[in-house]
Amino acid sequence: MGKMTTLPGPHSRLRTLIIITLVFLILASMWIFYDLYAYSQMRANPVPEEFPDNGLGIGLIIRILLYGSFAFMMFRAFENGLKTSPLTVICTLTGVVSGIAIVPDWAALVDIYHDYRSAGGCIMEWTWLFISLAVQLTFCISGFLLIFSLMKGKTFATPTAKPAVNEAFFEITQYVGIVCGLAGFAFTVFADVSLQGWKFGSWLIKLLLFYCLAIILPYISMVIFWLLRIARRAEANLYDEKQKHDLALAGLTAWLASIPVMAVVFIFDYADSGSETDSLWLPYYMFSTLSVFSISLLLRFKKG
Repeated sequence: MGKMTTLPGPHSRLRTLIIITLVFLILASMWIFYDLYAYSQMRANPVPEEFPDNGLGIGLIIRILLYGSFAFMMFRAFENGLKTSPLTVICTLTGVVSGIAIVPDWAALVDIYHDYRSAGGCIMEWTWLFISLAVQLTFCISGFLLIFSLMKGKTFATPTAKPAVNEAFFEITQYVGIVCGLAGFAFTVFADVSLQGWKFGSWLIKLLLFYCLAIILPYISMVIFWLLRIARRAEANLYDEKQKHDLALAGLTAWLASIPVMAVVFIFDYADSGSETDSLWLPYYMFSTLSVFSISLLLRFKKG
């Protein structure tokens, strides 16, 4: 741990967050193998007498604590000049996907619990849970590599005068926006197709909208961080000219693209107007425009 003294400048808070994140990361990595064992045991017995919800529930809590500490660590690291690298992008995106997966993981476990009592199959739920474990493992591996890199201080840029939102955080935010947008749009399409013809009340739509909120939460958190940083700045010029230009063009592109997307959604839903899934027009619009906005902004940023 002595190598952490190579971090540039007085970063005591960052050091503390790195240590806390490392502890949670070790625990979460160990719990992946516990979850794998529990899933295998549960799947081997179609009707288990006891559902191992205690251990799985503790694992979910550890994951929530890990993603929270990881987010604070990354915010602090970007404030102190963390550079964008493939490792930073991979770790951030797999962390976002793993964080989003907490809600579907919980829902899949609940479905398995109820279906087991009626001798159900739950093939789709099992497939999702094992894919989620693979994503978690990828995040843990890249997380260890990133933390060791932060300890050595090699991923930091030389401190210079910078706008309220530095370029590295600006770029990472667009990657997160793309992931959240595409994941949310795919989930909305899945919900719209799979729930057609079901008999359900408004509570299910509220649950689906809650899932949508969980999917977009990482991006919203980063935007809130932007706003907090901007509120603390006295300067009027918060972005450089290139960022302003890219934001304007990306916003225009997203708005123009949203028109045909929502027209297609309206055409397909018009024949079945009055159904509960008509309420999904908001997730369709939100996630499609977010995806287009983030993709176009990132491409323009990369082109320089």
